[in-house]
Amino acid sequence: MFRGGYIIPTQFQAQTTTASRQQNFMVLVYLDENEEASGELYWDDGDSLDSYKSGKYNLFQFKANKNGFNSTVVKKGYETQMVFDAIQLTGIKSDLQKVTVNGVECKNDSPPNNKEYLRFFESTPKQAENKESAIDETEWKCDFVFYKKWGFLFVLFTNYNFLNSFVVAWS
Repeated sequence: MFRGGYIIPTQFQAQTTTASRQQNFMVLVYLDENEEASGELYWDDGDSLDSYKSGKYNLFQFKANKNGFNSTVVKKGYETQMVFDAIQLTGIKSDLQKVTVNGVECKNDSPPNNKEYLRFFESTPKQAENKESAIDETEWKCDFVFYKKWGFLFVLFTNYNFLNSFVVAWS
């Protein structure tokens, strides 16, 4: 259970810290009673002692409200591949029919007539075969599922580079 108002970036677990750092990212958003939340992510190589001082790190700021979610890259100083998989958002009070990412409409995979059943996604921990290879940023896509009864929105990304700022909006 999490307190509302916070955004928590996470990755799938792995057997070692090194393997864990290769996993794709997901953001958990817990809106508060005003339908707002915020959070940050600091990311460096995990080994160097002077990453901050030398500027070799990435810093992200996250903000969410009743209309959308923003991920802003504040600092991009550590070159690495960061693949983004999903946003799990809890606490939406209004109905929604449409979700967009940077103005591109996502496919609606919500249950027909907002039936009260859960849909399970295959969420096997992913590890890129070659983390040095670039993400083809022209090939990303998004899907979403919304459960009005629980105020739960799940936005699933395919092939999205976390090192780019983005805006998710819903209506």
